[in-house]
Amino acid sequence: MTKEKLLELLKPITISKIVEKKKHENADRLWIVQLDNGSGDNVQVVTAANNFEEGDLVPHLAPGNVVPGWLIKEGQEIKLEERPMRGEMSAGMILAEDEFGLSDDHEGIFIIKGSDDLVGKSILEVLNEEQINTIAKTAKVIEITPELQEKIDLIMSIGDPEKGGEVVGEDQLPEILTSGEELFTYDGFEPSGQMHIAQGIIRAINTNKMIEAGFTFRMWVADWFGYLNNKMGGDMEKIKKVGMYFIEIWKAAGMNLDKTEFLWTSDFVDKEEYWETVMKVMKNTSLNRILKTTEIMGRSEMDDLSAAQILYPAMQTTDIFKVMKCQVTQLGMDQRKVNMLAREVGPELGFWKPVVVSHGMLQGLGKPTERIVKEISLSEASHTNGGKSAFVEKIGNMDIFINYSSDEAKIFNVEIHHNLDNGQGKKYNFNLKYGEKTIVLGITFEIIDFENRKVSVSYYEDPDAAKIAMKMSKSKPDTAIFMTDSAEDVARKIKKAYCPPGEIEDNPILDYCKQIIFEAKYLKRDMPLFENNEFVIKRDEKFGGDIKLKSYKELEDLYKQGEEALHPEDLKNAVIDYLNKLLEPVRKHFEQDSKAKNLLAEVQSFQVTR
Repeated sequence: MTKEKLLELLKPITISKIVEKKKHENADRLWIVQLDNGSGDNVQVVTAANNFEEGDLVPHLAPGNVVPGWLIKEGQEIKLEERPMRGEMSAGMILAEDEFGLSDDHEGIFIIKGSDDLVGKSILEVLNEEQINTIAKTAKVIEITPELQEKIDLIMSIGDPEKGGEVVGEDQLPEILTSGEELFTYDGFEPSGQMHIAQGIIRAINTNKMIEAGFTFRMWVADWFGYLNNKMGGDMEKIKKVGMYFIEIWKAAGMNLDKTEFLWTSDFVDKEEYWETVMKVMKNTSLNRILKTTEIMGRSEMDDLSAAQILYPAMQTTDIFKVMKCQVTQLGMDQRKVNMLAREVGPELGFWKPVVVSHGMLQGLGKPTERIVKEISLSEASHTNGGKSAFVEKIGNMDIFINYSSDEAKIFNVEIHHNLDNGQGKKYNFNLKYGEKTIVLGITFEIIDFENRKVSVSYYEDPDAAKIAMKMSKSKPDTAIFMTDSAEDVARKIKKAYCPPGEIEDNPILDYCKQIIFEAKYLKRDMPLFENNEFVIKRDEKFGGDIKLKSYKELEDLYKQGEEALHPEDLKNAVIDYLNKLLEPVRKHFEQDSKAKNLLAEVQSFQVTR
């Protein structure tokens, strides 16, 4: 646990005053207590403690919060609920010292010394440094050193929401990274035809990031999953050939092979304990819940699935625990639902909650689906968020809160509540500045009229489904760059790609820059992709000469100024040049290595099936 997490746990404990204390009529050892917690109305709590009197100040924890002591001492993250106790409702708990980690004392309530001015304030207002340190020692608080923070930041960059990604369980990372255990993470691929650049380059980049953060990366060549999903017509020999071709790609693509293990499903499916766990996962999961994960196969729950395909999510969940033994999963957003299933069922089956690091999906090169554009007026506030008047908009499984923030700085505050499949939620909070577009989780926000408090929101009706539909696909070869495409093919595809001038929203060429070219520094290469750490766009002097940029943000800011600042063709020419530099080692490997060359010829001869 980090110090920040500990303080978050303690902050909701409210200093409250005992207004009334009386015996419970139906229980000799229980007391009914009325509390003033500063909210304006008294709160009723039922307790067995008897070491306090009317007028005393005590710590109260309201329903909906986790009891710190139970989490610190027992590892139990249990949220309080309002519930009846012998016929009387109890709204939360009055805490003893052990219930917030100060000591092991459970004999009575912790009595707070001080005046009534403290009522309604957090217990953090009265705990001194020595007491905080005592609780921190009990909680085994982890010090976030610069080195540890660097590793956490590296992992978080993979699931950056501005790149369409997500990290669930990030508060577990400090403990995992300092555990002293051997660390594992994984991704898996069905061998299913030629590999495109997202599977090749982005996978290598993210693998290397996880390795740099201290993990061994287990690459799951999911041959039996490909068979279940009818890849290569269900021909296992062809599927295995494609799997071998995948490994040859990664060898040449810049992946750090020193800490990468290649595992095959076929080496594990004859293990009794594997299928025992598959059955336990299915026993602890509803059929409806399994069907909701079918997008991991590139399918929909409305598709006509074979009975075998129902096994797929349970097998993938089993892989995490019984094969990979990974503390962190690192797959694409299209695999998020099954990883969330693993977080749900893991503790029930005696395993753990893996941290889910999901990278964004690389866009296809074609024109994206049309978005819904909605104008929101904050003057028509429909909700109160944190005591402020706010507008709320529901988009897919997200609730969007927009608060007016500052006249002087011309900003609004935006809070996104991403409602996860397990009923829990994740929050994203950022400031929306006037004159700037901000894209988070695929939703574009822009203040269009600050004085009248108007915001434009652009989104897809089903954001998760849209991301998957827009991703690069082998079934649309002209919208995807393949790892062994010729330089001419790369140029042809990029030149005809969707890239409207001045538009940064759903622009695949910018997406390639953001997810591949500016991240290529993490690849193992003989020479860095950028000279002098600069992204160079070559232009004739009569058009302003070369442009040199240090970051993707600089590129985006320049591009949205329109074609006079940066013409799409100039950007495309730069992207073509950089992509060909990235793919050249792979092309050479398949030209010069006879085994790789023969594999590629076979794979190219196979008919790809969905």
